[in-house]
Amino acid sequence: MKPTSFFFDRCCPPKLADVIRAFEDDVEVRHFNDDLRFVHNTPDIEWIGTLAKDPESAWVVLSMDGKILKRAHEKEAIRESGLPFFLLGSAWMSIEMHEKCWKLLKVWPNVVRTARESRHRIFEIMGGTGLKIDPK
Repeated sequence: MKPTSFFFDRCCPPKLADVIRAFEDDVEVRHFNDDLRFVHNTPDIEWIGTLAKDPESAWVVLSMDGKILKRAHEKEAIRESGLPFFLLGSAWMSIEMHEKCWKLLKVWPNVVRTARESRHRIFEIMGGTGLKIDPK
């Protein structure tokens, strides 16, 4: 079985990946900018497909691209990939960086559990006080 790894897309601030990486000992945490397979303008469909075919890791994607699930071809690529996908929705965009970091850290155990246990594959992490994870 491939180890679970977490991939933060280019719309996520690298600091979010850094915070999670600081607390994770057993899984890989990688930001888009740190993955040498991709350049700054690699199309979403391409990097999603690359992660899905990666023989080394079972990737879980975190994104702050509020439009990715609204573009039919990108949403279909996510569905076809089979990758667990977590969207940090629009509320996260207006949250100050320190608050983003502690909120993501607070909800992180639920993200990991949901990614490993749920048969559903696309989720939104609400940025409100409850930090609820909703299937999409």
